[in-house]
Amino acid sequence: MLSFHALDDRFTHIGGQRQLFLSAVLAGIALNASSDINHYLSGKARPSAHGLTAKASDDPFFLRSAGEVSSAAWASRAVVLAAADSLDIAARQPENEAAALSAAIDVARAQVAVAD
Repeated sequence: MLSFHALDDRFTHIGGQRQLFLSAVLAGIALNASSDINHYLSGKARPSAHGLTAKASDDPFFLRSAGEVSSAAWASRAVVLAAADSLDIAARQPENEAAALSAAIDVARAQVAVAD
Protein backbone atom coordinates (compact mmCIF):
# COMPACT_ATOMS: atom_id res chain seq x y z
CA MET A 1 0.00 0.00 0.00
CA LEU A 2 1.27 3.46 -0.87
CA SER A 3 1.50 6.11 1.75
CA PHE A 4 -0.37 9.37 1.27
CA HIS A 5 2.94 11.16 0.82
CA ALA A 6 3.97 8.81 -1.99
CA LEU A 7 0.90 9.75 -4.01
CA ASP A 8 1.83 13.42 -3.82
CA ASP A 9 5.32 12.79 -5.19
CA ARG A 10 4.25 11.67 -8.65
CA PHE A 11 1.82 12.76 -11.29
CA THR A 12 -1.22 10.48 -11.56
CA HIS A 13 -4.47 10.29 -13.49
CA ILE A 14 -6.69 11.01 -10.45
CA GLY A 15 -7.04 14.76 -11.00
CA GLY A 16 -7.97 14.16 -14.60
CA GLN A 17 -10.77 11.82 -13.57
CA ARG A 18 -12.29 14.52 -11.40
CA GLN A 19 -12.03 17.13 -14.14
CA LEU A 20 -13.40 14.81 -16.79
CA PHE A 21 -16.39 14.05 -14.58
CA LEU A 22 -17.36 17.73 -14.78
CA SER A 23 -17.00 17.72 -18.57
CA ALA A 24 -19.10 14.56 -18.76
CA VAL A 25 -21.86 16.28 -16.80
CA LEU A 26 -21.80 19.21 -19.24
CA ALA A 27 -21.85 16.86 -22.22
CA GLY A 28 -24.83 15.03 -20.71
CA ILE A 29 -26.68 18.31 -20.22
CA ALA A 30 -26.01 19.20 -23.86
CA LEU A 31 -27.29 15.82 -25.06
CA ASN A 32 -30.46 16.19 -23.02
CA ALA A 33 -30.94 19.75 -24.24
CA SER A 34 -30.66 18.51 -27.82
CA SER A 35 -33.24 15.83 -27.13
CA ASP A 36 -35.55 18.39 -25.54
CA ILE A 37 -35.20 20.70 -28.54
CA ASN A 38 -36.12 17.89 -30.92
CA HIS A 39 -39.11 16.90 -28.81
CA TYR A 40 -40.28 20.50 -28.57
CA LEU A 41 -39.91 21.13 -32.29
CA SER A 42 -41.75 17.95 -33.21
CA GLY A 43 -44.83 18.64 -31.17
CA LYS A 44 -45.16 21.88 -29.27
CA ALA A 45 -43.33 24.63 -31.13
CA ARG A 46 -45.24 27.08 -33.25
CA PRO A 47 -43.74 28.53 -36.41
CA SER A 48 -42.48 32.09 -36.21
CA ALA A 49 -44.89 34.84 -37.25
CA HIS A 50 -42.78 35.68 -40.28
CA GLY A 51 -41.90 32.08 -41.13
CA LEU A 52 -42.74 30.51 -44.45
CA THR A 53 -43.65 27.10 -43.04
CA ALA A 54 -46.82 25.79 -41.47
CA LYS A 55 -44.92 23.86 -38.77
CA ALA A 56 -41.92 24.84 -36.70
CA SER A 57 -40.38 21.45 -37.42
CA ASP A 58 -40.21 22.42 -41.11
CA ASP A 59 -38.61 25.84 -40.55
CA PRO A 60 -35.02 25.76 -41.86
CA PHE A 61 -33.84 28.26 -39.25
CA PHE A 62 -35.17 26.15 -36.38
CA LEU A 63 -33.76 23.00 -37.96
CA ARG A 64 -30.34 24.59 -38.39
CA SER A 65 -30.26 25.66 -34.74
CA ALA A 66 -31.38 22.22 -33.59
CA GLY A 67 -28.71 20.63 -35.79
CA GLU A 68 -25.99 22.88 -34.38
CA VAL A 69 -26.95 21.99 -30.81
CA SER A 70 -27.11 18.29 -31.70
CA SER A 71 -23.70 18.40 -33.39
CA ALA A 72 -22.07 20.20 -30.47
CA ALA A 73 -23.61 17.75 -28.00
CA TRP A 74 -22.46 14.73 -30.02
CA ALA A 75 -18.94 16.15 -30.36
CA SER A 76 -18.82 16.85 -26.61
CA ARG A 77 -19.75 13.25 -25.89
CA ALA A 78 -17.11 11.99 -28.30
CA VAL A 79 -14.24 14.00 -26.79
CA VAL A 80 -15.25 13.02 -23.26
CA LEU A 81 -15.23 9.34 -24.23
CA ALA A 82 -11.84 9.72 -25.95
CA ALA A 83 -10.38 11.37 -22.84
CA ALA A 84 -11.90 8.63 -20.70
CA ASP A 85 -10.09 6.04 -22.82
CA SER A 86 -6.80 7.88 -22.15
CA LEU A 87 -7.54 7.91 -18.44
CA ASP A 88 -8.25 4.16 -18.54
CA ILE A 89 -4.85 3.56 -20.10
CA ALA A 90 -3.16 5.72 -17.45
CA ALA A 91 -5.05 3.96 -14.66
CA ARG A 92 -3.82 0.56 -15.86
CA GLN A 93 -0.22 1.86 -15.78
CA PRO A 94 0.02 3.72 -12.44
CA GLU A 95 3.82 3.96 -12.59
CA ASN A 96 3.82 5.48 -16.08
CA GLU A 97 3.87 9.26 -15.66
CA ALA A 98 3.92 9.75 -19.44
CA ALA A 99 0.56 7.97 -19.73
CA ALA A 100 -0.84 10.13 -16.92
CA LEU A 101 0.45 13.29 -18.60
CA SER A 102 -1.01 12.25 -21.96
CA ALA A 103 -4.36 11.59 -20.28
CA ALA A 104 -4.22 14.98 -18.55
CA ILE A 105 -3.66 16.68 -21.90
CA ASP A 106 -6.60 14.79 -23.42
CA VAL A 107 -8.79 15.80 -20.48
CA ALA A 108 -7.77 19.44 -20.92
CA ARG A 109 -8.62 19.24 -24.62
CA ALA A 110 -12.00 17.75 -23.75
CA GLN A 111 -12.66 20.50 -21.23
CA VAL A 112 -12.00 23.19 -23.82
CA ALA A 113 -14.17 21.48 -26.43
CA VAL A 114 -17.07 20.80 -24.08
CA ALA A 115 -17.06 24.25 -22.48
CA ASP A 116 -17.13 25.87 -25.88
